Amino acid sequence: MSTPSKDSPGELHITVEVKDASVFCQSITIRLPIGEETEDLTADKAVTFSSEETGGGPGGWEGRLRLEDGDSVLAITFTPFLVSRLDSGWKLTMRIAGFKVNQREGSAVIGATERTSPTNGQFEDRSPVPPLRMDKFPDGFFMRNLMPDRIMVENGERVQLDWDTSRGPNTTYRMYWDRESEPVSNTIKWLSPPLERSTGFMLQATVAIGNNRTLTHTLTTAVMVANQDLTTRDVTVHRTLDIGNGPGTATTNLGFTTVPAGALPPVRYLPSNMTDGDRNTYYWSNLHPKTGDWVQIDLGSQRDITDIDLCLGIDTGQYTLPTCTLESSADSTTWTHYDTIPAGRPEYCGTTARTARYLRLTMTNPQAYRIAIRSFDITTTPRGATITPDSATFHTGTVEIVGDLVVTGKVTCMDGVTIPSQKELVVDTIRIPDPQGARKHVVFNAPVWIEDGALPAGTPAHLTVKGSAEVANALKANDGITIPSQKPLVVDTIRIPDPQGARKHVVFNAPVWIEDGALPAGTPAHLTVKGSAEVSGLAVKGPLSAEGPTRILGTPVRIASWDLRGTAKQERFRYQTSGFVIGAGYAKGGRERVRITILIGGQHFTDDVQGNELTSNNTVMVAVAAATEFTIKAEWMYGSTGAGWATANFYWVPIGSGARM
Repeated sequence: MSTPSKDSPGELHITVEVKDASVFCQSITIRLPIGEETEDLTADKAVTFSSEETGGGPGGWEGRLRLEDGDSVLAITFTPFLVSRLDSGWKLTMRIAGFKVNQREGSAVIGATERTSPTNGQFEDRSPVPPLRMDKFPDGFFMRNLMPDRIMVENGERVQLDWDTSRGPNTTYRMYWDRESEPVSNTIKWLSPPLERSTGFMLQATVAIGNNRTLTHTLTTAVMVANQDLTTRDVTVHRTLDIGNGPGTATTNLGFTTVPAGALPPVRYLPSNMTDGDRNTYYWSNLHPKTGDWVQIDLGSQRDITDIDLCLGIDTGQYTLPTCTLESSADSTTWTHYDTIPAGRPEYCGTTARTARYLRLTMTNPQAYRIAIRSFDITTTPRGATITPDSATFHTGTVEIVGDLVVTGKVTCMDGVTIPSQKELVVDTIRIPDPQGARKHVVFNAPVWIEDGALPAGTPAHLTVKGSAEVANALKANDGITIPSQKPLVVDTIRIPDPQGARKHVVFNAPVWIEDGALPAGTPAHLTVKGSAEVSGLAVKGPLSAEGPTRILGTPVRIASWDLRGTAKQERFRYQTSGFVIGAGYAKGGRERVRITILIGGQHFTDDVQGNELTSNNTVMVAVAAATEFTIKAEWMYGSTGAGWATANFYWVPIGSGARM
């Protein structure tokens, strides 16, 4: 309020309300500071008062007046006829009038105290925080009617704000919006910067009243921005979040109808009803159309349009359109004709292939009644993304995720997954289902590391391939490759590089088959070992051949050499390797005869040597398995006259270059 140059009556309206929990109330007291000072509201000691109750309650309140604090405070206490429970939504409006505001500039604090209890017992006095403050501005001060020239603008457009003010001395004005502000003391109109989102504006007047004290008064308004930019922290979407595929914003120069006029709440037939996807709602103009009037849809940006579907008039057939043209534009300035729609049509469907931001219907004839449009639907090529509670579809070439992507369900990629160079794909399990027998691929263009960090302690990392796995380059396994029992490992070539001379291993715990299916016809299958090969058991179905120097037997060792004159000799042996035992006899003299025998497991292998005037010898050779005991024996069968003699020698030949006795 402003202090009058002459005394004028003042009036206060104070409303109290129960918001949440129910409460019992014994009284409400309003206290006015009285006197002639800057902190006083009035010098009057008598006022009029009344109250109005809504939302239930005891049905009536009575007011009583008294002076407090040495007659410096005027207290008005309102008490109910009956103390009862006041529920949420209850209101009491107290009117205090019949007093004159004093002429001292400043601020008067209005006290308000309620005596309440949540249980109808132990009532306590409570005061609102902060207290009510009434500012008394200088005589003649006013500031009112802050209004924009438009309540809605397009993204990037400006708006002009106008207001009325006294523009008195010692008063400054400042406009606030977003986090910005600007002085406006020397004007009563202001042009905003380009607006990108719906914006609130606050005009604030600051009045200096002496003793370094100031009073402030503010007015506020807001302007909506169509297709606005949105910057927010949390977004909750209960139905569909459509990025880039919205139905557009409908506007018109024909206004809209509100029925009934002045109703609370009114039923408004807004232009947005044309694009809400519901044909049970409709836009209804406020004016009868004239030639040149229009209805327009702004898609927000250039879109590839494929279909246009219009539902005209209401379901009873009334309020259809006069003859009009359907046009498109990229900038809402230059328009291209698309089609003509005859008067009275209830529907229109058109197929088109064009790029535009705006579509509009322009009336080419006047009409004596208003128009209604139930739908103005435009179908465009999908882009951006559409997210619903059940699915998410991205109509874009690239989706970049800077942080982590956590997927609790399945990820299905129709055209594969490509990991850029120097980037990692870290997974616990890769499964490639093959329900129809079609070949599935996982192509790795970089090394694949299988680590055990995500597995239980002590569990080795593993890669399980239930079908076939094709490795185009090299497959490296630092701890070897294990093929489970009864599972084949089919390869063309196994190379075991040995650059440092360290021994490398390929251990086969099952038979190894070398087949010639992958070699040219007629080429025998082969196993090439450039170093050494240790074979615990070698089974060859066909011929075994070797090129170049080939060593199969170890170095022969003589194990016995006997002179047999007059005696027979024998000895037992056992070796841990397989090999051959060879016995050889020699006799001289016509009647000399030597018998060589090798006994293995009950079998005897024997040969005799018969002497004559010349020397004669013969041998016995028997194969012996590893760890098998055998006995060698030599006998001189016939004595000599003294001129003849006989000897026997036995040799052990191990199999394999690494054989040891």
